[in-house]
Amino acid sequence: MRLIDVLQQFYTYLITHGLYNLLTAIGLAILGYRLASFLPRLLRRMLTNAGIDPTLTTFVAYVGRYALLIFTTIFVLGRLGIETTSLVAVLGAAGLAIGLALQGLLSNFAAGVLLIVFRPFRVGDLVEAGGTTGTVQEIQILTTVLHTADNLRVMIPNDLITKGKITNYSANEIRRVDITVASRAAMILSTCERGLLVF
Repeated sequence: MRLIDVLQQFYTYLITHGLYNLLTAIGLAILGYRLASFLPRLLRRMLTNAGIDPTLTTFVAYVGRYALLIFTTIFVLGRLGIETTSLVAVLGAAGLAIGLALQGLLSNFAAGVLLIVFRPFRVGDLVEAGGTTGTVQEIQILTTVLHTADNLRVMIPNDLITKGKITNYSANEIRRVDITVASRAAMILSTCERGLLVF
């Protein structure tokens, strides 16, 4: 395409949409992309000060950045006179298809967010969850890593943990332990108690 044709199309665009819309779109694009580069740092600082887990903080920061970029792009295209209805429909359909394809991963992700936010257990706690008993090593977005008593590394899907019972043996500093002791019928109770206290 020759330069004269490009200039003619640009002139036609200015006649149709006006210089104001073009300058507004350029200004919004610059502002939106600058905010998108600044937003992750702001979100990280806010979430860190609120005591949110670093894994969730990083994820929220990146999601916020890309969401702002997509919103800015669609808005700028609309100001330039480009039809964005079909683009929004395509993005919605793609999001639905991806959501259905990754349904299991999304449920694990949602469960991971709940575990990080509500903290039924922390790293280092001895817990029974998802049918496994062990010490919590990592709480990830999709899975939780436990080390069992026989030194096995078990990765449990977070969705399986949140759907079942969670027993945290480290939550309270003091807890009751029931021990069954066999003794002779004639043995005095105080004698049994002294014998147990030796151990």
